[in-house]
Amino acid sequence: MMGQTGKTYEEEVEEYSTIFTQSEEEEWLKRRDVLNSLKISLPDVYKMSNFIGLCEVITPGVIDCIKSERTQLCIIAMEYAVELSHYLKFEFDPLASLYLPVVLKNCGRTNKIIRTKAHDSLIKMLTSSGPTSWFTTLLEEKASENKDIRFAVIKALQCIINLYEPKLDENASIVEDSISSGISDASPEVRDVAFDTYCSYFAKKSSKEQTFREALDPITLKTLEKLQARKSATTTVKSDKRPSIASLKKQLRAKMQREQAKESQIEEEINTGYPSPPTSTKSIL
Repeated sequence: MMGQTGKTYEEEVEEYSTIFTQSEEEEWLKRRDVLNSLKISLPDVYKMSNFIGLCEVITPGVIDCIKSERTQLCIIAMEYAVELSHYLKFEFDPLASLYLPVVLKNCGRTNKIIRTKAHDSLIKMLTSSGPTSWFTTLLEEKASENKDIRFAVIKALQCIINLYEPKLDENASIVEDSISSGISDASPEVRDVAFDTYCSYFAKKSSKEQTFREALDPITLKTLEKLQARKSATTTVKSDKRPSIASLKKQLRAKMQREQAKESQIEEEINTGYPSPPTSTKSIL
C-alpha cells in the first residue's frame, strides 16, 4: 500500500525508523513531522496484514518521544498512541505492554501539561483496547510511591469496570485487592475514585460484596463505612433541597390565582372605566 510520500508504507516505516534512530533530541522537529505523518496514515494502513509488525519497527522511536522532556513532542507522541489504539481496538493488545507503561509513567511526571495529557491518554487507550493482557501489571502500580500514578491506576480500573467488567472475571482477586488498596490510600482523591469504583463493581457483583467487606482489615472497613455515610448524607441533603410535589402544586395554584385576579381586575376596568380594588389570594392558599 502506498504511503503519504508516494512510497509503500513499508518503505516509509523504514525511513521513519531511521529518522528516529539518527536524530537527536535537538532535532525534535524531524521527529514531530514523522509522528504527524504516521498519524495521518493510520486510517489507510491499519488494516494491513503486516501492520502490527510494522508498528513494532517504529515503536522504539515513538516511545522515545513519549519520554521526551519537550512538551509538544511528548504530547504528539501520546496522541499517536491514542489514535493507534482507537483504530486497532482489541488488536492493540500486542503493543499494549510497550506503550501503556510509558504513558502510565508520564502520569507521574512533574510537568503538569504532560501529566494531565497522560491521564487522559491512558483512559482513552483503555477505552478503545479494553483491559489488554498488560492490565494486571498496571494494577500492580497501585502501590506506587507517586500519588498521581496511583490515581491513574484507580481511574484506569474504574474505566475498565464500567466498560469491560465481564473481561475481569479471571482477575477478580487482583481487581478487588486494587479496590481495597484504593479505599485505604493516603490520598483523598484516590479514596474517592476507589469508592466510586467499589460501588460500580459491586453493583454488578452484589453476591460477592459481603465476602469482600469481611476480608477488609478494620481500618479499611472503617474508611469504607465513612465514605458510604458521607455519600448517604450528601444524597439526603440534595433530596432535602428539592421542593416536594405538594409544595410545587401549592406554588402553581397561587400563581394561577394571581393571574386570574389580575385578569378580573383588567376586565372590570374595561367594563367600568374604574380600577378595581386589589384581590387577596391568601384565603385560597
